Formats: sequence, C-alpha cells, structure tokens
Amino acid sequence: MLIKKFNIGSLLPAIILSIAFTFASCDMEKKSSTEEVSMENDKIENAVSADNNKAMETKKAEEEAMIYTIADVDMQPLFSMECASMENPVECSNEKMLQFVKDNATFPREAINRNQDGFEQVIVVIEKDGSLSNMKYVASSKTKECDGCQKAAVDVVGMMENWKPAMKDGKPVAVQMTIPVRFES
Repeated sequence: MLIKKFNIGSLLPAIILSIAFTFASCDMEKKSSTEEVSMENDKIENAVSADNNKAMETKKAEEEAMIYTIADVDMQPLFSMECASMENPVECSNEKMLQFVKDNATFPREAINRNQDGFEQVIVVIEKDGSLSNMKYVASSKTKECDGCQKAAVDVVGMMENWKPAMKDGKPVAVQMTIPVRFES
C-alpha cells in the first residue's frame, strides 16, 4: 500500500483562503442584513415623519378654520379701524356700529304699518381678513315677528365691510358675534 505524504504547508494557503471566503461571505450577509434593517428603519422614520407632518398640517388647518367667540380672544373685532387707537376701542367700535345701523338701515314698511319699533339680532362671523360670513338672523324683541325687519337687519349688517379682525396670541382669528340692529320710527 502506498501512502502518500501530504505537505500541510502546501495546503495551508488553500485552507486560509477558504476560511477568508467564509468570513467574507458571513460579513457580506451581515452587511446585507444590516443594510436591510437600516433601510427598513429609514422607511419607518419616513412614514412617522410623514404622519407627523400630516398631523401638524391638519392641526394647523383646524386652527385656521376655527371660529372663536368674543370671550376666547385677546381683542375683539373692531367695526372701525380708527377705533384701534382710541382709549376704549370696543366702546368706540360699538358706537360706530350703532351709528352705521342708524344711518343705513331701512325701516321696513311692515313695521311702519304696525307703528312699532324693532330690535333684531344677527349672528355673523367676522373672518380673520375682516370680511363677513355665515350671517343669519337669530332673534327679535317683538312678540309678533316682522319678516321685513329680519331681512332689513341682515341687509344692514351685510353692508358692514372691512372690520379689523379679532386677535388671539398676536394673530388675526375668525370670531362669531351677535350684532344688534334697532329700528326706530
């Protein structure tokens, strides 16, 4: 029987190369796995970021669309811009508004025929740009309603343009308020 002697020295480079390839292969798999995890984490971070952005945009849109009451704001809307520089801007605004109604309201024929004075109330939203929206008649002081009075009240309030908007936290905001309209014969 012939026994051949192997020289381990000649096989050593092949063994080392084989081990190196094995480690390199494992390292590449590890890198590939790490890259996949990293990519997955990036996807999750992007999705969370997108959700946060959408939530912030929604909140901002809700805040912009929010309609406050007079009690909720730092400064209520003013009917006249010149009132902003007065000592009591709200009182000035109310006086100017009542004078505007007196000067511009058309006393309805229906009320004249009944020989009655009228007090109507109109709810309106004064937008953050000073314009009016969502105007509607709400109440009357008379026991017998006067449809003409209601329409006249809404008409005269609709003529009130260019308000100085309400302010909250230093920003203009929309405010709902009730405007009284008195018809006097």
